[in-house]
Formats: sequence, structure tokens, C-alpha cells
Amino acid sequence: YDRHLSAENIFAIQSEISRAISGALETVLSPAEQRRISIIPTESLEAYEAYLLGKQRMERRTIDSLEEAVTYLSKAVEIDPQFSLAWSNLADVYMVQRQSSGGSENELLLKAQAAINQALKADSELGETYVSLAMLRANFNDRVEAGIAYRRAIELAPNYSRGYHWDSIFLTDEGRIQEAFEMISRAAQLDPMSPIIKHNVATALRISGRNEEALKELNEAIEIDPEFI
Repeated sequence: YDRHLSAENIFAIQSEISRAISGALETVLSPAEQRRISIIPTESLEAYEAYLLGKQRMERRTIDSLEEAVTYLSKAVEIDPQFSLAWSNLADVYMVQRQSSGGSENELLLKAQAAINQALKADSELGETYVSLAMLRANFNDRVEAGIAYRRAIELAPNYSRGYHWDSIFLTDEGRIQEAFEMISRAAQLDPMSPIIKHNVATALRISGRNEEALKELNEAIEIDPEFI
């Protein structure tokens, strides 16, 4: 795969690789899967780069890195207002900021709601946005709608680790410990180098009394990123 670097070509190559793997494995892609691999999230390489930097900053979970994430993701949607994936990640950052920011929790939730609305307006079938919506509904204590949104998210984006990660938190709050453990384990399979996911795997193990295994996960998280909060 050797061609000019552009946003369109990046996503075209990804789609071609997915189809090549599917063909090699002699599998048949469903219409929904065909749609997922054909999506071009943005035609702006600059917006895509800003989005990736925003995602990277969010993973650090510090006050400063979350502010930087907002800056990068805001830049992405300013460049391309139809960039649904950037809108949904911006909503996620606002909700994570509630744990560390000195700002108003209600104000951050309203910002998240506005970003989710923009994401849905741009693409009503993006699974990542339903993860954001589910977390928002849970924060507003609308747990039935939150559960529905998580199921829809996983249906639309079955390989998105954050969907399983945040659903595991939701299920833990519901007292559904075994289901929560299955969800966070799936998230860890999809993103084994994420310190925040390893942290939550450790939490799930501690709840089950598996302290030695929890300690192993925490040590691995520190090994991946010694500065992780």
C-alpha cells in the first residue's frame, strides 16, 4: 500500500486491508460490517491528526492532559464540523473532567450533551457516540436508557474498547459483578496497553478478592506508563 498521504487514502487503505483479511479468512462481512469499514470519518488530515492527539492526551487522565485533549478535539471539530468521532470523544473528555476539574459538573455534562448532539447529527449510527450517550445517561441517573445505549454501542462498534470499559463501570454500579468483569476483560483484550483499562481490571479483581492478580495488573500498568496518575 503505497500512495499519497491524505485522510481519504488512510481510511481507504484501512478498508482495503480489512477486506483482504476477510477474504483470506474466507469470511463474509455483514452489511453493517461493510458500512463500518467503508466509513471515512473526516476528509481533513489536519482534523484527523488533531483528533488522534486529543485521544492520546485523554488517556493520560491528568488535569493538564485533559485540557489539552479538549483543545485538540475542539480544533478537530472546528476544522470539520461533521467529524462525528471527534465530537463523541470531546463529549467523553468533558465527562472524564468531572473527576478532576474544578469546573461545574453540571456545566461539563451540558457541554458533553451538546457534543453528543453534534455527533449524532453528523452520524446517527456511530457506535462510539452511543458509548458517550450511555455514560451521559448514567450520569443523569437514567439507568434504563444508559443500559440500552451501551447495548446499541457494542452492537455498532464491537471492537471499541471504551464501550466495554465504561459498560463494566456501569454494570459494577448495578451490582452485576460477573458481567462487569466479563466486559472489562474484553476491553483489556482489545486494548492491552491501556493503563486506565488495566487499572479497572485490577479494581474488578479486587472486588472479587483476587488481590495478587490485581497487583499484577497494576504493576503492568505502571510499567506501560510510569507517570500514569
